[in-house]
Amino acid sequence: FIDIDLSQLKRKMMTIRSLATLILLIAVVTEQQFVVALQRPSSKSTAKRLASSRNNSSNFHHVASRGGAHQETSTKLGLSISPDSMFATSLRFAGPLMFTGMQLASVRTAYGIHKAKSTGNFSPLPFTSLLVNCFVWTLYGILKKDLSVLIPNANGIAMGMIGVLTYQKYASTVPTKLYGVAAIICAAAYKLFLNKNPFKIGLIGCSLAVVLCGSPLATIGTVLKDKSTASLPFLNSLTTWMNALCWFSYGILVANDVMIFGPNGMGLALASIQMLMFILFGLPPPK
Repeated sequence: FIDIDLSQLKRKMMTIRSLATLILLIAVVTEQQFVVALQRPSSKSTAKRLASSRNNSSNFHHVASRGGAHQETSTKLGLSISPDSMFATSLRFAGPLMFTGMQLASVRTAYGIHKAKSTGNFSPLPFTSLLVNCFVWTLYGILKKDLSVLIPNANGIAMGMIGVLTYQKYASTVPTKLYGVAAIICAAAYKLFLNKNPFKIGLIGCSLAVVLCGSPLATIGTVLKDKSTASLPFLNSLTTWMNALCWFSYGILVANDVMIFGPNGMGLALASIQMLMFILFGLPPPK
C-alpha cells in the first residue's frame, strides 16, 4: 500500500486550484483588454489618439524589467485607479524595487554556484536573459534620456555578466547556441540604437521581458523527472513572480497600457508555474 498523507495532499490540491485560478484570471483579463483595445470605435479622434500612442514610444519603459517612473499613457482600457493615489504611487515604486531584487537574487544564485564550484542542474538561461534584457533596455534608456530606465538596467548588465561568467567558469560545456542568439539580439538592438529607433528597441525589450520571467523554467524537465526543485532557484522564482505581479497590476490599474500588462501578464503566468513546482515538490534541499 502507498502511504499518503491525505491532509497534506488536500492542502496541496487547494493551493494548486487557487494558483490555477489566478493563472486563468490573468489570461482572461489580458485577453479581454487586448480585445477592448482592438475593438474601439474607429473615429477620427480615436485615430489621432492611436497615432499619438504610437509616437509616444516612451510608454514602453514601464515593462517589468525596466523599472521606469510613471508617465501618462494615451491608451485607456477601462480599468484604472487615480494616478495620484497612494496605491498607484506604491505600484510605481514596487516595480523597480522588485527588479532590483531579481538582480540580487541572480547574484546570490551565482555565488551559490561559486561556493559549490559546480553548476549542478542550473541553466545558463536566467543569467543570459538578464544580461541581454538589461543591455537592450540600457540602450533604450540612453535614447530616451530616461535615468529611471538607464540606471537600473545598466546595473543589471553588471549583475547579468557576473552570473554568466560565474556559470561558465564551472560549466563543463559552452552553450554555444544560447550565446549565439544572445549576441545576435544584442547586435540587432545596437544597430537600432545607432539608427536612433527606440520604438523597435522597445518591442525587442517587451519580448525579452517575457523570456526573463520564464527563464527559470528551462530546468522544468529536470524538476518533473526528479520530483525535486533542486535545479530551480527559489529566490529567483519568488522575486520574478513578485516583479511581474507588481508591473502587471501597474499596467492594468494605473497606466492602462497594453504594452505593460501584456508582457507582464504572460510573465506572471510563467512565474506562477515556477511557484507551482515549489508547491508540488517543496523547497530545494539545503546545501
